Amino acid sequence: MKRIIIISGFLLLGLTTQAQVKPNVMNSLGGSSQYSGGYLAYSVGEPIIGNATATNASINQGFLQSWEQQKKTLMLTLWLQGLWNGSNLNKAQDENGDHFIGNKADNINVLLYDTTNYQLVYGSEDNSLSTMGKVELTLQPNYSASYYIAITNRNHLQTWSAAPLSFAGDTIAYDFTTSATKAFGDNQKEVAPGIFAIMVGDANQDGVVDISDLVAMDSDLTNGTLGYIVYDLNGDGVIDISDLVKIDENLTNGVVVITP
Repeated sequence: MKRIIIISGFLLLGLTTQAQVKPNVMNSLGGSSQYSGGYLAYSVGEPIIGNATATNASINQGFLQSWEQQKKTLMLTLWLQGLWNGSNLNKAQDENGDHFIGNKADNINVLLYDTTNYQLVYGSEDNSLSTMGKVELTLQPNYSASYYIAITNRNHLQTWSAAPLSFAGDTIAYDFTTSATKAFGDNQKEVAPGIFAIMVGDANQDGVVDISDLVAMDSDLTNGTLGYIVYDLNGDGVIDISDLVKIDENLTNGVVVITP
């Protein structure tokens, strides 16, 4: 007695599904699903329909394809007031010279906040900020709503984007440098005509540039401490009077983090 057996199986998100079909022509099948780590797609080709005897059988030529879904790219442009040299950013120094290799100026942290209750939904630490004020990072595709972008740095004031940005596309770009209004509450400093930077001086990261920052850096300032240290506000590798010059106006104005 002859029989026809068609076996189709696929593995999707840890679940195995098997299907048996009757001996007739079946169009190619397929589907896809998104999960927390990426994207899985499967395709079942045109089955071979045929007769077989005894223990032999005809099996379709379906195949499994899986790949990671296209991730999102976030590209930011920003200046740090402490490292600003008049045209771009100096490389942060330590007691031995450049603290980072290549054209990396310093690290920044990138945070995303939702637009309903302003809760943190994503945070990425120690992203490389180039001397040209560029930073690029990759996000999973499930970040597809609109978010405020916030930037933090070891001794600069946390700064938010002026408005939420849509992350619906594959590439999201934002430039903080072209206007004070690119930051929420116009909370940036003009470091050259028409060029704006995130403000320096929040050495203790309490959200305000005030006397407490001077108190925190007092000992290192007195001793002229060398190294890659948060109290080195201009990033030249030594804590001295030049750091007080950097903080002076922001300290006088008592600048604070401004959020929605």
